[in-house]
Amino acid sequence: MSDETVISIAPGWHGRIAAQLPGDSKRITEDLQTLLMTATPPHEYAVLHRGRNLLYRGQLAGHEVVIKRFRCRGLYQGLLYRWRSSKAQRSFAHAQALLTAGFSTPLPWLFAERRRGRKLVDSVYISSWQGGCHEIRALIGDIHHPERNGHLYRIGDMIGRLHEAGILHRDLTPGNVLISGADQRWCYDLVDLNRMGFGPVDPGRGLRNLVGIDPGDTPGRLALIAGYCQPRTIPHRLAIHQFWTLARRNALRLRCKRRSRRWRHGISKG
Repeated sequence: MSDETVISIAPGWHGRIAAQLPGDSKRITEDLQTLLMTATPPHEYAVLHRGRNLLYRGQLAGHEVVIKRFRCRGLYQGLLYRWRSSKAQRSFAHAQALLTAGFSTPLPWLFAERRRGRKLVDSVYISSWQGGCHEIRALIGDIHHPERNGHLYRIGDMIGRLHEAGILHRDLTPGNVLISGADQRWCYDLVDLNRMGFGPVDPGRGLRNLVGIDPGDTPGRLALIAGYCQPRTIPHRLAIHQFWTLARRNALRLRCKRRSRRWRHGISKG
């Protein structure tokens, strides 16, 4: 059975990507098919992360982009994605939803899928390259950084507004929030968007989500919680008490997750 490639382009970017149709569209399709058919990215692409999924940087239609390739592994995933939207498609849709709601994320360009019949083989999500962005992981780890607590307050405020808008990033970690800017003109971008929820976010659920970027120290936690409470009108003392309790539980959960990682990866490959 031959493979079929499905490509969707973000409406706002269609003119820029396909400015010279039909010539460019054919080249884009060929480039995407090459990416999907090869196990590793072409040599001209810079690999940013290599793990369960691949993340790399390259050129598409003359523009610098970031490409995330999601692999479909194992029997369970093979069955699941016969009916469920691919991670690339969800990342694409969720990025558009974030931008519509007024939140920052790298601009979505397109997603592409390769299917064999109904079975998903591979999918890629492509967004604009954000120069000068860094994960907040390093910032959170540097307790002596003079701007650290100010950043944590603003990040908490952003997450609070996100929850007030009925949006939940289900993989909220220090690696999935990017920071850029300087001189008090900062921008915080949300990435890794395939796991998100939409609907009312109550305070308890919101704080459980916020714990994903727990800075670990008391001043950092207080700044993060103060920022989060600002748009949510949650009693500050209650939020502090709940956050500390949830942070202890989360630390235990992460230890258990690390210990069971090898076993879980063996199951997913089966």
